[in-house]
Amino acid sequence: MAFEWLLNMVNKAHIGYPWMRRAAIRILVFSRLQLTHTCCELFIHEIDGYHCPEAISGREIHEIHDEEREDIQLLETLVVEFKRKWNQFDGTFLAFVNKVLSSRMEEVCWEPSEVDPEEQIKVKETAVWLWEPFGPQPPA
Repeated sequence: MAFEWLLNMVNKAHIGYPWMRRAAIRILVFSRLQLTHTCCELFIHEIDGYHCPEAISGREIHEIHDEEREDIQLLETLVVEFKRKWNQFDGTFLAFVNKVLSSRMEEVCWEPSEVDPEEQIKVKETAVWLWEPFGPQPPA
């Protein structure tokens, strides 16, 4: 329901709220990257079904930002990329999300299901052994 409302507002945004497209893109990318929402201390109540947790201390916010700094930078890079692509896109915001944003986020968020063999060699060279549960056993 909130997503439908957002899509409706963004599709109407060309009338006078062009900033809304950028905000919607930021919200979608932020969510897909699973970043931690750290500004809830401003809104300690439920907003359209989204419950903000208790206020986070400044120290905790700093730690979260430090831990997620690479993904926060990725967020900024992707928002710029999607803004450029949206300006070149001819269609509705929903079509943009389905055709452009979703496929790109799949690329960005894809994680290999297996450990890269070259990475295994590098790890073994540092004297750390990775034993497969049903594979080779450590030397006796």
